[in-house]
Amino acid sequence: MFNPCGPCWNVLVGVLASFFASQSVANLPVPCKYSDGDKTSYGNYLHNWRVESPFRQGLAELPDNNGRDPFLTRADGPAYKFNASAHTFLRVDLYQQINISSRDGVRLNAWYAAAYGTRVPAVIITHGALSCSSGKWPPLLTANMLWRAGFNVLLVDLRNHGLSQIVPLQGEIESFVNYGLTEYLDLLGAWDWLISQGWQPHAIALFAPSMGGSAAMIAMAEEPRVRAAWFDAMMCTPSKSLFRVATNEILPHFLNDTLFLDRLFEDVWSEVNARVRAVDLSKRTALQLASQLHASQSVAFVVTTGDLSTGWKETRDCYEAALTSAANVSYFKQFDDRNDFSTGVPNGVEYKESTTNNFDTHVASMLYYTATYFSQLVKFLIDTVGPPATENIP
Repeated sequence: MFNPCGPCWNVLVGVLASFFASQSVANLPVPCKYSDGDKTSYGNYLHNWRVESPFRQGLAELPDNNGRDPFLTRADGPAYKFNASAHTFLRVDLYQQINISSRDGVRLNAWYAAAYGTRVPAVIITHGALSCSSGKWPPLLTANMLWRAGFNVLLVDLRNHGLSQIVPLQGEIESFVNYGLTEYLDLLGAWDWLISQGWQPHAIALFAPSMGGSAAMIAMAEEPRVRAAWFDAMMCTPSKSLFRVATNEILPHFLNDTLFLDRLFEDVWSEVNARVRAVDLSKRTALQLASQLHASQSVAFVVTTGDLSTGWKETRDCYEAALTSAANVSYFKQFDDRNDFSTGVPNGVEYKESTTNNFDTHVASMLYYTATYFSQLVKFLIDTVGPPATENIP
């Protein structure tokens, strides 16, 4: 172990390892709020949702901000808002809350909108770490847009998230988030459940952002009958993704790209893995399994240049690994939000570090490039799992 200052180094490694390896139960169960500053007793809903990130606490300081419209930026003018109401199409009577089971018996909360029937494809929509299917924009906006396009949707809270069962793994410390290495069983449970309801395996796709992308990639490698998955800003190698989180949210930015930080995180990750014990976080990662995808499967990848959470290279790494597999890799797009929208440049009081998590655009391509994003996603689904309903339900 690199040890520049003896005991103080070990203390620092231990503190950071504790942060990454375990999350307190209080941070994970209901309610899955859209923001840490949200004082209401509920999260978001498919029919009435807000666009927010728990890291963007600076938004709460702005006058007349209700959390529904996060400030974005653009190159040719002042900051603007994303209108969530204009992208809401599901009514409260069109979906229901249900409980389903993961492949290893964990109880999962889900939201289910399937009025188009089993002859129309269904999309399983998941979320990232420390979020839920009713917590942030990736699942909520996607569900509404795909519903309008004519697809059935099933949004799933992964284990230890939202309203799903709390089942920490018991190592030296409890581990609530395992970066897809156990959560993939939840996606396969959702897939099994849809089949039990009458869908054919070839008519089911996965939508997988952030950590959900790691879970989905592992699920596809484990279950050859999973036909298709769309990966957005995915976690490809847990250790690399958490390194990005550390440099963006926890440690001083002047440490970026230094030998000190590289050595520190190498030791932190080794300690995390040793403490978790119940699952080896360095084996059977999405990156290792992407090259083992099957000929019957199709995948697509998107990410922003300004992604500071998982980082754009994580998505590209899994994309390049998938190219060596037998699967059909039908789409890759790295949206250049930094140049197109000046997302790395402060823009007045609204668009600044405190309101953007240091100008992080993680899983935000759907906000900046909404029409292009969902046009490509719908095309991918049509090409892989079949056409949507010919008539939308009003």
